[in-house]
Amino acid sequence: MMRRVAPGAAVLVCLILSGCTSLLPHAQTTIASATASASTATATATATAIVVSTAATGTRASAASSIPVAALHRPLRLPTIRSGQPCPVTFARHQPDPTLGIVQGIGPAGPVGLDAAGILQYDGPTSTGFADKSWGGAKVLWAVDSAVSGPVLVRGRQLNGPHELRFNDPAVTEMLLAANKDALPGGWRDYPGYTRLQGPGCYAYQVDTQAGSSLIVFRAEGPKVGPALSTSPNPSASREPAPAAVVQTPGTFQLTGAQAAEVEHLMNFVSAYNAGDTQGALAQFSRTEPVGFSDCDYTTQQLVDGHGRVKLTAWLGRNIANHDRLVVADIVDASPEQPLGALGVTFSSRRSDAITHASHPNGITPTIGAKVKFDRLGLITEFGSGPYGGAPDGCLVR
Repeated sequence: MMRRVAPGAAVLVCLILSGCTSLLPHAQTTIASATASASTATATATATAIVVSTAATGTRASAASSIPVAALHRPLRLPTIRSGQPCPVTFARHQPDPTLGIVQGIGPAGPVGLDAAGILQYDGPTSTGFADKSWGGAKVLWAVDSAVSGPVLVRGRQLNGPHELRFNDPAVTEMLLAANKDALPGGWRDYPGYTRLQGPGCYAYQVDTQAGSSLIVFRAEGPKVGPALSTSPNPSASREPAPAAVVQTPGTFQLTGAQAAEVEHLMNFVSAYNAGDTQGALAQFSRTEPVGFSDCDYTTQQLVDGHGRVKLTAWLGRNIANHDRLVVADIVDASPEQPLGALGVTFSSRRSDAITHASHPNGITPTIGAKVKFDRLGLITEFGSGPYGGAPDGCLVR
């Protein structure tokens, strides 16, 4: 039975060895879309990969960093604020680096962009041009003291209501700030990104480092975008393991830990790619297995492919310089056998400078999906979005 789940609520080449052709999604079993990010929370215990989303820039996390990152997944310890109670905003602020703005909180990591009253003003998804239209949001720069030796994990939710807190575009549940980004002249590191919301209220970020956890509470002001995704009044309740007996109801689906890791790394790649973050995109690729890609070059309207990290980096750099953007429509399980899996991806839209110059200012709907393969940690080994071994017609922009 085929079950499809829309990818809008997401947490998102082909190293062509031989015989890799474009994927026909209808011939596969759909396991998830970007909404599988929500399932990742319960699958993390069984997955060995880094099951977190990366910040918009500067991430260079690798499979080797999965051990410290796993240690950051402490339970969310966020208070519940009853109706009528004041929001306990974190008013403490400082400017530890003259090249940064004012950082909320006094810890080694915090957001830049809240006002003096601890308020984050956010906009609806239409006015800001987000690809993920189910969440509003605002630009939030994160600052991390370079004295922090490991990565930083940021999560959160509403304290006086049921709404979740998400990050970047597509909206994902967690944000990882990698440790080895170069520091600014003042000694801190900066990570541009987005905080995504669906309704106003009192919220908190939980910031986890190897040294411990800290909370930064703020008030969000903006439009109500959609219904809350959770009705649990206890923030930690959603982190409890599912009961042993799971009742299947129409519209539900299940993922193994390996599948959840694959979906998470795929959506992390798409998010970093769309944000113009070459290092963040590279961080989703295997460090232990050969890597590669195939793709359509819409400038020449020809197939391009390559093997190895050097060519992969060059391909990503060219596409990012070309302002290439991908909007995921659907994800299918192209290889049900695990742990070495493969996902098929179809795209509802692709935009770039080259496509615009080919008289398509609103982008195109690609006729070719991508086939993505993974290593045993759920990191990408192959990303194929070009007609490798097939007719090049799919690369033509008509």
